[in-house]
Amino acid sequence: MNRTKRLFLLLFICVIATFSLLLTACGGKVEGTYKFKTLSYQEGGMTIELEAGEKFMGMITLTEDFAVLTLNADGSAVMTMKADGEETSIGTWTKAEKGKIVLTFDGESQTVACDGKKIEIETDGVKAVLKK
Repeated sequence: MNRTKRLFLLLFICVIATFSLLLTACGGKVEGTYKFKTLSYQEGGMTIELEAGEKFMGMITLTEDFAVLTLNADGSAVMTMKADGEETSIGTWTKAEKGKIVLTFDGESQTVACDGKKIEIETDGVKAVLKK
């Protein structure tokens, strides 16, 4: 093989390898630990948004550890909430359509947005965002 063909082949392999890495990164591996970042809800016609470090209703400080969700590679999920003490729930997760997963805790399933960097959970008009 002459030098030009080898150089072209090497360049082609590098391009394919780079493209594969980008696809893997953009694919959003969802396994991992997500911690609380924001909470938003409607009150009196206004949207209230609280971030980690702020107080909810003047009583509960919303730290990053206020809500922690761990998605394990085996499909198990662990949610820990620290509001009035610490409560841990064990459940499962599965991939749904692109950019979404299904979380199941205590027999109740909910489809939530998950891009591998953050999870958005919305229940009864309250939206929580957890980030890796």
